[in-house]
Amino acid sequence: FATLFHFNPKKVAVRGGYHGTHNILNVMIPRMETKIVDLDDEIGEGDVIWLETPRNPTCDVYDIKAYAKAAHDVGGFLVVDATMAPPPLQRALHLGADVVVHSATKYYAGHSDALIGVAVANDPIVGESLMGERSALGSVPGGLETWLLLRSLRTLHVRVRQQSATATKLAAWLDSSDGGRKQE
Repeated sequence: FATLFHFNPKKVAVRGGYHGTHNILNVMIPRMETKIVDLDDEIGEGDVIWLETPRNPTCDVYDIKAYAKAAHDVGGFLVVDATMAPPPLQRALHLGADVVVHSATKYYAGHSDALIGVAVANDPIVGESLMGERSALGSVPGGLETWLLLRSLRTLHVRVRQQSATATKLAAWLDSSDGGRKQE
């Protein structure tokens, strides 16, 4: 919400994804005169492309550079929800995103015991503004959530490395005849 509140777009281009994002957009529509359009529809200056990649729950992956270019060419902004692909798996800011958001409850916290979100801006001025607005919006994490997140960040690199290794083995097995792929 903080990111959408900050940019206050007339249009948000989005497709599918996390239901909570759509709940926020449905609250915004009547109050902020925001229109929801499809991810590939035309947007204008100040509008937002909201790109969830990989998209939950289908794991569709989108070209962040292409959507950054589409947004920036018309003076819009690209916000990437990278909840399912934290660094180092995906570096959306390096690929042109203006803001990257994460549900830190998932990868970052790793245990689903901390309800916390993260928004990181490419532009330091936007980042400072988001940080200042969070107090007014009531989105400051509590002490327990902060401690739980810090605890989990200490093992993020190990967890991501092991999860990636396991996923690679699983994909290889699924692609094999033992995993169900017919060999021709």
